[in-house]
Amino acid sequence: MKYSNILVHIGIVLSFLVSVSACGSKSDSKDNPALPPASGRDNSEEQLKVSKNGLFNVEVTWSPSLEAGTLNNSALIHFRAPASEHAPAILKSFRLYHSTMGHGSIKENEMTFTEEEAGHWLVKNIYFSMPGAASSWVVDIEAELNGVTDSVRVVIDAEVR
Repeated sequence: MKYSNILVHIGIVLSFLVSVSACGSKSDSKDNPALPPASGRDNSEEQLKVSKNGLFNVEVTWSPSLEAGTLNNSALIHFRAPASEHAPAILKSFRLYHSTMGHGSIKENEMTFTEEEAGHWLVKNIYFSMPGAASSWVVDIEAELNGVTDSVRVVIDAEVR
């Protein structure tokens, strides 16, 4: 019986070491300045997310640090047509969802949407109900372009503290 317990513990330790080494092999912009920042705040095409029906691309730039339990968070939404720099999309909804915990934000009705210019929207008063590691929160964005509505899910690749 004790021998089997030792084997189980060895298996757990080995699993942990393999997962840690896999995480450690991932490089980011701190290790390699040629890579975009891990927060996703650059303007590269790789940061664009395509809507479900391909109607538009969207880029989300988050406030410098995201904090749970406050309305001080904001995001700039930039819509683009697939072959264009701008798309005059109308932001219809912006819904937060904590994908690892299975719930949304409790203060979505406090968010404000302001069109800065055609296809550029500022969302303020974003409330994260709890902290989360990078990629644990997502936002579902719905917008209308030329009378057609489409949506996109964007993973928030920054930590919410």
